[in-house]
Amino acid sequence: MLLLEDVAELLLQYSRRSAGFTAEDFYVYLRNRGYRASFRTVEAKLRRLAQLGLVRRTKVPVDGAPGLRVLRTIYFANPRLIEAWLRLRGRL
Repeated sequence: MLLLEDVAELLLQYSRRSAGFTAEDFYVYLRNRGYRASFRTVEAKLRRLAQLGLVRRTKVPVDGAPGLRVLRTIYFANPRLIEAWLRLRGRL
């Protein structure tokens, strides 16, 4: 089971090498590290972190979709807030 604190810790590591990322990018990162969570679970955890203010979400249009308004969600982590939150939770 993937806990919200686990996702925050991994996101802290991941955000050091990538400024903005999609849920798909982070999902692949987790899978490569051996975590067996579904994409929906990862996306839900990112949404919850956004509700807590630790991650910012923004929607950007996808290129190559003429006549369609297709948006992709890009996430931006706030490492300082994530570290403070993890300290409060006793994880750092």
